[in-house]
Amino acid sequence: MVNVDGSPRGDRLAYRSEIDGLRAIAVLGVLIFHINPNWLPAGFVGVDIFFVISGYVVCRSLMNYPVQEFWANLATFYQRRIRRLLPALFLMLWVVALLRAFLVPAFPAEQHQYVTRFGLLSLVGLSNLYAVRAQHQYFDGNTVDNPFLHTWSLAVEEQFYLVLPLLFFLIRRQRVFVWTLIGMLLASLAFSLWLSKSFPISAYYTMPSRFWELAVGCVLAVSERRYGLLSGGAALAAQISALLLLVLALWGTPKTGFPFPNAIPAVLGTALLILANQASVVYRLLQTRVSSYIGKISYSLYLWHFPVIYFVALCYGLDHFGAALAFVLSLLCAAASYRYVELRFSAHAGHAGKENGNSGTYLSYISAGFGAAAVAASIFLFTRFADQLYLGKAQDWSAHWQAPEQSERYAGQITAERCHLNTSRFLPINPNGPCFAHAEDRALGTMFVVGDSHAYASWPMISAGVTQNRYHMLSYSMDGCAIADASKTDTVCGQYWQAVAEFVRTNLDVGDTLYLAVFLRNNTFGLPVKAALEQVLDAAQQSGVKVILEAPLPLHQAQAIACLPAWFKRVSPRCQTSRAEEAKANLPMKKLFDAMAARYPNVRVWDPTPWLCPDVYCQHFLDGLPIYRDDDHLSFYGSQRLAEPFMRFLELPSADAKER
Repeated sequence: MVNVDGSPRGDRLAYRSEIDGLRAIAVLGVLIFHINPNWLPAGFVGVDIFFVISGYVVCRSLMNYPVQEFWANLATFYQRRIRRLLPALFLMLWVVALLRAFLVPAFPAEQHQYVTRFGLLSLVGLSNLYAVRAQHQYFDGNTVDNPFLHTWSLAVEEQFYLVLPLLFFLIRRQRVFVWTLIGMLLASLAFSLWLSKSFPISAYYTMPSRFWELAVGCVLAVSERRYGLLSGGAALAAQISALLLLVLALWGTPKTGFPFPNAIPAVLGTALLILANQASVVYRLLQTRVSSYIGKISYSLYLWHFPVIYFVALCYGLDHFGAALAFVLSLLCAAASYRYVELRFSAHAGHAGKENGNSGTYLSYISAGFGAAAVAASIFLFTRFADQLYLGKAQDWSAHWQAPEQSERYAGQITAERCHLNTSRFLPINPNGPCFAHAEDRALGTMFVVGDSHAYASWPMISAGVTQNRYHMLSYSMDGCAIADASKTDTVCGQYWQAVAEFVRTNLDVGDTLYLAVFLRNNTFGLPVKAALEQVLDAAQQSGVKVILEAPLPLHQAQAIACLPAWFKRVSPRCQTSRAEEAKANLPMKKLFDAMAARYPNVRVWDPTPWLCPDVYCQHFLDGLPIYRDDDHLSFYGSQRLAEPFMRFLELPSADAKER
C-alpha cells in the first residue's frame, strides 16, 4: 500500500491531507477485521479502498514527469518505488521469518513449506499468484495461519506498477492515455465478473481482476488535472453519499461475488471522497492529527499488523486482552517502522536520481537486489535449521502430524501429487493407473475414495483395508472441490464431480464401495448440495455399488499447531471444542446424510466423532499425540487411529451401521 506520493518537486497538484485520513479508514478496517471479523464483518474492503488511493496517487505522480524522457522517467519511477516500499518489506519478512523459526515448529511439513515459499515469493511480488496456485481460501477462517498472506495485495500493486508507467510514458498524450486506460478498466471489469463467478480464488488475488479498482484511482487523477474537483453543493452531496457507501461497504459487503460486483460500493465511495474538495465535518475528521498520522504510517501498519496478530494468536490467543494487545503492538511496530525505515530510506527519493545521475538510480537497483538476496538467504537458513531454532519441545510429533504421502509408515503407492489434485487441473480417472493400490486377493472389490481434502486425509485409515487384504483402493480427490459445484460444468470442480459419477456408472460394479468425504460445514443445504449428492448416489445405485458417506468431523476453533504446548504459549480455551456444540452445529449435515441413507438402501454413514471425542470436549490431541493437522483435517496419526473402528464398521450389517 502506497502512502507517499514521491512526486518530483514542482508538483502542480497540492498535497491533500484528507487522503491520509482515507488511508487510516482503510488500514483500520483491515486491522480490525483480521483481529476479529465479528467486530467489522467487511473490514477486508479496506484493501479495495487502498487500491483506489494507490491508483490515484501514482497516476498523480506520473503526470509531473518531464515529457520526452521515457527511459529516464521509467528508471526514476522505479527507483522511487524501490526506496519507498522495499526496505520496510524486507525488514518485516526477515523479522517474521526469524520469529517463526523460534516460535513455530516445522510441521506440518507442507504448511511450513507453504509459508516459507509464500515469504520468498513476497520478495519478488508474486505471492498473490502462489496463493492462487495453493488455492488458499481467504475467507475460510484460517487467514492468520500464514503471517505473509497479506503481501498478496502488495504483489497486486507491484504488478500494476509494471503496467501503468509503461503505458503512461509510451502513450504520452494524456487524452489517448485516458481512453486506453478506460478501455482496459472496462475489460478488467468484464474479466473480474467472469472470474468471480467461475474461479473466485483467482478473482480475489490476481492483478487483472483487480486492475479496474486501481484504474479508477488513476482516472480520478487525470480528471482532477484536466477538470478540477467537485465543490459546493455537488461536493457535499458526494461526501455524504461516499460516507454512506463506505459504512455500508465496511459493514455489509458479502464475501461472495468478490471483487465484482461486491467491491463496487467501497470503490465508488472512495472515488467520491477523492473527487469532493469541500470543507465539511467529514473532511475535518479525515484531517485530524490522529487520522493523518495513522494514514502516514498505514503502509507500515499494513505490513506489520498481520504478523503481529499471527504471533499474538499463537502465543496468547485473541480474547479481549489479546485483541487489544495485537492492536497496540501493531501500532507500535508501524510507528517504529515508519520513523526508522520508511522516512530514512524515502527521504529525498523524489530527486535522488537527479542529484546523483544514473549512478544513484543503479545503486538503488543493486541495493534492492542484494537486500532481496540477503532476506531470501535468511529465510532459507531459518527454514533449514528450524528444528534446532525452535524454542519449544517438539517431541516426536512431526512423524504423527505428517500428511499421508510424507510418512514412511504409509504403505500405499498412492501419492498426493498424482491422486489428490488441486482445483486448477483435472485429469481423467484411470482405473488401472498409479492411484490404484492392489490388495493381494484380486477377487476383492474396490474402495473408490472421492471428495476434497478430507478424502485425502482419510487415506491412512482406508489403506489399512488394503494391508489387511480386505479390498483394493482407488483414490482420486480434488483439493477444495465443494460438492455443491457439481452442477457448474464450466469449472474444474464441476468436471471432477461429473467424472466421478460417470466413473461409478461405467467402471464400478457390485461388490465395490464408494467412499465420499467432503467439507460441508459452511454450505447452505439447499438444492445444489442435495442435487449433487443425488447425482453421485443415483450412479452408485444403478451400478449396485455400496456408498459410505463420511459424517462431518468436529471443527475446532483454533489450529492444531496453535494448541501445541510450549513454555512461551498460554493454553487457549479455543483449543477445546464442546462435543454437544459440535453436534448442534453438524445437525443440518446429519439430517441431510440420514435422509440420503433412508432413501438409498446402499448408503451408510460413517461417523468417527465418538472415537475422536471420547470426552465431553473435542481436542487436537489424544494420548499425547496429535489427531488433527489443523482445525478440521485429521493428522496421519488421527486417520490411522480410526482404521480399526472403520474396519469394524465395515463388518456391521447395513441396518446396524445405519442405526449407529
